[in-house]
Amino acid sequence: MKQAFEPLVPSTFRVPNTNWFRAPEGFKSEEEFGIWAANRLEEAILFEGPETVAAFYVEPIQNSGGCITAHPAYFKRVREICDKYNVVLVADETITGYGRTGEMFGCQRYGIEPDMMITAKAITSGAQPLGALFMKDKFFEPFTQGTVTFPHGYTFAAHPVACAVALANLDIYDRERLVDNVRTNSPVFRKTLEKLKDLPIVGDVRGDGYFFAIELVSDKSNMQRLDADQRERILRGFLNPAMYKAGLYARADDRGDSVVQLAPPLTCGPAEFDQMEKILRPLLEEAWKKL
Repeated sequence: MKQAFEPLVPSTFRVPNTNWFRAPEGFKSEEEFGIWAANRLEEAILFEGPETVAAFYVEPIQNSGGCITAHPAYFKRVREICDKYNVVLVADETITGYGRTGEMFGCQRYGIEPDMMITAKAITSGAQPLGALFMKDKFFEPFTQGTVTFPHGYTFAAHPVACAVALANLDIYDRERLVDNVRTNSPVFRKTLEKLKDLPIVGDVRGDGYFFAIELVSDKSNMQRLDADQRERILRGFLNPAMYKAGLYARADDRGDSVVQLAPPLTCGPAEFDQMEKILRPLLEEAWKKL
């Protein structure tokens, strides 16, 4: 006899992102908006039932939404909520880790206090596949005694060559002061990209460190988003191949809003920023004509 199961009903409660550019009306400051967005996390936990929520994952800068930053007050409030309901706070630093934000980790940049931190990619500057998981002592303690192991099952875990590459790579970070370079030049990068805001297709320039996005709009008077047809024609049909052909390795993306994302090497400086702006300007002008 088959046992009857009630069908799973997917949650309809969504935790909002912290995109200040697209924030609802009525907020007086980005800090106020950030606290409001964090409080929606508490509502979601209560909606699902605190006993069913194991962890909350957060990127210091949200990637797929288009380089969305948050006020430090947001992360402080998230920490309070996670503590209140015994939810593990995990920082995903796969993209923001190792200097991208102007600090070695985005958690340092924004005062995030995670229980666990995921990193990868830049730990070897992409020369070898490697990731690293950081966690507080209390989460690792069960694996410090007897024969208990952490059965993560990664095929390439702790490969000695990859680990050697990571150590050499981090030595280069220190020797060439790459994180300092990002911290010093990030305001110049932002200012250079903001020159493009005079174009009718550019609605917003946002990001931090060496990770920025240019949001594209079809009507600047009301910041109208590109529709599905425009996104297909402008982003994938034109901008991605055009940027590559012009010598700019960037990404036009619409997993969130329609953006051009730029994450240059940490060795770059003002001369490279000017070059990026000079390449992007005529391409964005042409993209506007194609709308």
